[in-house]
Amino acid sequence: MGTPIDNKSMSNPDLSDNADTSNVNVRKRKNRLDFDDMTSLQSDIREMLNNFKADRDAQNTKLYAAIDDLKAQNKEIIKTNSKIEKILEDTTLLYNKLNDKYEKMSTEHDNAMIKINSLEEQVEALQRAQSAAMVEIRNIPDTGNEDLSNLIAVMHGSLGLSFSPNNLKHVRRLKTAHKKQIIAEFQTVQQGTALLQAVKEYNKLHPDNKFNTLNLNIEGEKQLVYVSESLTPRARKLHYFARDLRKNHNYKHCWTRQGNVFVKQTDTSQPILIKSEQQIEALKAASVCQ
Repeated sequence: MGTPIDNKSMSNPDLSDNADTSNVNVRKRKNRLDFDDMTSLQSDIREMLNNFKADRDAQNTKLYAAIDDLKAQNKEIIKTNSKIEKILEDTTLLYNKLNDKYEKMSTEHDNAMIKINSLEEQVEALQRAQSAAMVEIRNIPDTGNEDLSNLIAVMHGSLGLSFSPNNLKHVRRLKTAHKKQIIAEFQTVQQGTALLQAVKEYNKLHPDNKFNTLNLNIEGEKQLVYVSESLTPRARKLHYFARDLRKNHNYKHCWTRQGNVFVKQTDTSQPILIKSEQQIEALKAASVCQ
């Protein structure tokens, strides 16, 4: 009985030596693998961080470069704006100077125009005074060797007016294309006015046989003779426009007296003294509105 007990006690070391230790070895290998994996993971993470940092640094470098470019552009813009502001200041200053100069010139121009108009009025008054005693006789043919003083005398006689050669200050035929215009200047305005009035009365009394070349003993075909005031160039132009006003804008009368031009819209309306072309245009516009 004692022997089996000894056998059992002797078998314990064997059991210990022969025991299966595979589980222990596996655990040790797994622990080594986990450590290696962790090291590799850390290395990967470190590499990723380094790459990220490198990318970030590269992006930051580009960003800083872009910021530097923007700063440089901003400086250029500020510099350009300063130049523009300076140009605007200079332009404004120049504009103000030019505007002041223009206003000064405009004032001088207005003053000059006032003086010119005043001078024109004075010249017109002198010309009218000089031509007040002159009479225009038109449509008398040039017969060659004519005595114009005698022609004026015959005209007075045919109209029943007294005449003396001393009444005439000067008489001449104008060198126009047809040489049919004669200017007779009398010693007084009244002498010229008397001749004008006599022709006007004759034509009223003889509407079908108005004053003509036969009244002056001029041979040839009968031609109407027109006698009127000698107008200044300005008055002649106004008279032309006034006749157009009478013809086309319902004005009944148009005439001249002492170098002035008058119109009347009806027999009973007041005479209108024509002083300018602008006045003619205003009368035309008013007649259209009526």
